[in-house]
Amino acid sequence: MNVLVWSAAAQVTFHRAPLAQVCFCHPQSIRTSRIFSNPTTEQAVMPACLSKSSSSSSSSSSAPSDSAPNIVADEAPDPTPATDRVDGHERSAATGDQRTVYLWTFSHTTIPGRPQPTGFTRLSFALAVISAYEQTGKVVLQWAVFMEVHPSSKSDREQRLHFHMIVETEHACRWVEMAKHLRNGHKIFASVATSSARKSYWAAFSYLFVPSAKKPKADLDADYLLSPGHEDPPQQLANRRAGMRRITPLEIYTAIVEHGLNSLVKLYAHAARQHHSGDSCWLHHCMKQPEKKLKEEISKALAMAGAVARLATDKQNHIETLRAALLHHVHATVMQSLVGSITLPLTVSTWQIIA
Repeated sequence: MNVLVWSAAAQVTFHRAPLAQVCFCHPQSIRTSRIFSNPTTEQAVMPACLSKSSSSSSSSSSAPSDSAPNIVADEAPDPTPATDRVDGHERSAATGDQRTVYLWTFSHTTIPGRPQPTGFTRLSFALAVISAYEQTGKVVLQWAVFMEVHPSSKSDREQRLHFHMIVETEHACRWVEMAKHLRNGHKIFASVATSSARKSYWAAFSYLFVPSAKKPKADLDADYLLSPGHEDPPQQLANRRAGMRRITPLEIYTAIVEHGLNSLVKLYAHAARQHHSGDSCWLHHCMKQPEKKLKEEISKALAMAGAVARLATDKQNHIETLRAALLHHVHATVMQSLVGSITLPLTVSTWQIIA
């Protein structure tokens, strides 16, 4: 396995391995014989990111002074709709959440004085986050860092370099303490996300490791960083990353609804785009399935997506039908009373229904 040895003075304690001062890259990096695109930059940025003193002579942009303007202001939410973002579907962690797995995202900021992700590397960002866990007494089992850029996203933040980091702890914990340590100790303002669908570490890992309709293979990090002693990704995830997988019904439904694939032509175009991005699963699916079945998939997905609205419409139509029938009955009764001087059999509740 390709490794990078770093003899830093900072100590980070792991449950499965003491510091070991070795950060492992994924097995595929053996072919490229590198973990970082610029090890020299890695060495230079790391001390500035981990130093508690921001008044040193270092000019690194990753450690601004405490007097930087608006350093405590909260970042405004991404104004881009979630449907137009690549990473717009994770659930922001609630203050009271207690989880063993959290997904940290360090994005570009427009607030003056705050460090940008471009001033960090995978390792320097990871060490800052892990120090926040360590300083708050958390026992970290394993972590992974992914550096991404999404050119096809409509979000300006996602089009710029940003980091995702998954951290798993031995026991469930709250994220607020770590976030405060990152802000106060490293001036890093990272968002925290979690999801009921990503309670396990590998479920969260697959979100960043496996291509999807929203995140093609070209957008995935080819040089992601793993913690010392990190378990190898399950073979199923490795196969899915390599394109050796079957598309799940949920993926089919999500792609059809979110991308508006309401015709075979649009479905074929989507498969071709995914193929050019490095994920051939959709191409295989479309080539193997007869057109009749593909049309059925499109029809069923769209029907399911609109089922709630249609049910509400049908219910409303039923109420309107009953109301029309009641009005017709009342009208007929009124006419009979006028002609035959019959007492109107109308109650207060009847008039309330009509109204």
